Amino acid sequence: MTDQPTLLKAVSFLAGDRRLEPHQIKAFQRAWDGMSPQAQAEFAATWKGKPKNPDPAQSSLSAAVAAALPLIREFEGCSLVAYPDPEIGGELWTIGWGSTTDLNGTPFKSGDRISQEMADDLLSLRVAHDEQLLARGIPCWGQLSTGQRAALLSFTYNCGNGWFGGQGFTTLTRALMDDRFDDVPAALMLYVNPGGASEAGLRRRRKAEGELWTGSIPAAQGGPIALDVPYYSQRDSATGQGERMCFSSTCAMAAAFLKPGCLAGSGQPDDRYLSIVKRFGDTTAAEAQVKALGTLGVRARFRTDGDMDALVAELRAGRPVPGGWLHRGAVSAPSGGGHWTLAIGWDPASRQVIMHDPYGEANLTAGGYVTTAVGSGRARRYSEGNWGKRWMVDGPGSGWWLQLSV
Repeated sequence: MTDQPTLLKAVSFLAGDRRLEPHQIKAFQRAWDGMSPQAQAEFAATWKGKPKNPDPAQSSLSAAVAAALPLIREFEGCSLVAYPDPEIGGELWTIGWGSTTDLNGTPFKSGDRISQEMADDLLSLRVAHDEQLLARGIPCWGQLSTGQRAALLSFTYNCGNGWFGGQGFTTLTRALMDDRFDDVPAALMLYVNPGGASEAGLRRRRKAEGELWTGSIPAAQGGPIALDVPYYSQRDSATGQGERMCFSSTCAMAAAFLKPGCLAGSGQPDDRYLSIVKRFGDTTAAEAQVKALGTLGVRARFRTDGDMDALVAELRAGRPVPGGWLHRGAVSAPSGGGHWTLAIGWDPASRQVIMHDPYGEANLTAGGYVTTAVGSGRARRYSEGNWGKRWMVDGPGSGWWLQLSV
């Protein structure tokens, strides 16, 4: 038997912008309970099913929404467990790709969990709803290209759908009102929360939105990436645990990049970070790493569904990616207890991941290491083909990684 939310999702789509009243939900619930298990299963299959050759003209998502979604996903990050809004604490709980209410408009609360499908649905519905509002409110909307509309949809998802004509958005509003379209990318760059913890990420997002507006290569398909992440070698650790602290050295590099100055002090930064990890468990434990990063203001989520698309999307959003992989044995049969490194860049032309490897330069073909000299693992280029097989050992979408955000 399929679950009840499937029916409620369908009903919410039918309701459009209207919020369902409690008595309506109750009525639909009664109808659902009255269906046989077979009827429920048939309904679910019909609702979730997709035509083999969908007609773009009949798609539920416009071209602008479809173009905006990848960019929004890059910069929002996704959590299937509710967390307090980082700006105002526990007064507002966020889940999925930044949703604060469910399909019926009910605010999320501490402890709430949703599926990935639900998170994606909430995102799509929100962006489609925003498009309707912008189309009604912005006089020049009909003159805009798909990319220009998508850029404004990303901006809207980040800043709220009341920005056009709203207080604090005069420059962008006037540029659109006066049809000064060439001024929009510069106007977008004004909204980056100067001096705030999110400024660096917002600057990257506004730049990507500007590229989408101008029609240059979209951020989701862009050129090479190389994040300026500090490098720490586990080989020179003064803790006596250097041989087994690859996970800690990797996370320390990521934390130092995302929260500059968070590991300031005497001694080596990754050694100081290790002392934090040990409060919560062993250096090899993902849970201990997640908690340690949290004390530094970095939200981390341990995932086992990594693939190259997700990795590149994180990098384009300005977030380095810790990844766990098997570094021993031939590439045809990788083995070992596991090793952690930090992806800091991507070269689409050569299909290489640029990696900070805290242990040295790995031999991806035969296994082991070419060299373990201190510093030799800085910005190594690991091929997608060979490293990917060691990362996604159970097939596509099986890589171990930490998704980070601040």
